[in-house]
Amino acid sequence: MGMVTMKNKVKQQKKAKRIDPQVAKLQKQLELYKGQLAKALADYDNLKKRTQVDVELIIFNRIKDLSENLISICDNLNFALKEKNRVSQDWVDGIVNIISLIPNLLSELGVKEIPVKIGDYFEPGTHEAIGRRANKHYKKNQIVEIVQKGYKIEDRVLRPVRVLISP
Repeated sequence: MGMVTMKNKVKQQKKAKRIDPQVAKLQKQLELYKGQLAKALADYDNLKKRTQVDVELIIFNRIKDLSENLISICDNLNFALKEKNRVSQDWVDGIVNIISLIPNLLSELGVKEIPVKIGDYFEPGTHEAIGRRANKHYKKNQIVEIVQKGYKIEDRVLRPVRVLISP
C-alpha cells in the first residue's frame, strides 16, 4: 500500500505542475478582467456625472432664455407705463395686471430679483454701472440710482442690476 500511495503522490505532483501554469494563466486573466471592469465602472461613473452636468446646463440655458424674454417684456411694459398720461386708465390697469403676473412666472422658474437699494456699494459681480452721478450724500462707488432691476437663477447672475454710482 505504501507503493500505491507513493505513486499517487507523484501523479498528483505531476498533475499539480500541469495545473499550476493553467491556474497562473487564469489568475492573470482574472486580474486583467478585474482591471478592465474597474476602468469600465469608472468610465461609466464619469459619463453619468458629465451627463448630469450637461442636462443641468441645458435646463439652465432654457430657463435663462425664457426668463430673459419675460424680463424684457416686463421692462417694455414698465416703459409703456411711463406714458400712462396719454392713454386710458383701462389700458394702464391692463398693463399693470400683466406686469403683476410676470414675477410669479419668473419665481416658478427659479429666477429671483437681485436685492439692491440706494446707498449700497457697487458690486461688479451683481451690478453694472452704466454711469456716474455726483451726489454729496453718497461716498465713492455707492449706488445713487437703480436704473434697471437685476435677476439671478440660484447663484448665477441672469442680468446684473443696472445702476448709477457716485464718482
